[in-house]
Amino acid sequence: MCSRQCCTATVKDHIANTLKSLEQISSLCHKHSIDLFVGGPATKYVDEKMKLDYTKFLTFTDILDFI
Repeated sequence: MCSRQCCTATVKDHIANTLKSLEQISSLCHKHSIDLFVGGPATKYVDEKMKLDYTKFLTFTDILDFI
């Protein structure tokens, strides 16, 4: 979920699909002991709608802090 307007608008307009996909991805990550990283300003919409166990970042360069 990048910070470009098109991505943010897509997440907002399709939040139900986004949440469903994130639930499936989160479940698979948990099952296989994989850390989930989700980023971008649109994560605020996810946080408002569901409890998700993930590491949050704002920009792709922030990922370097986790390496």
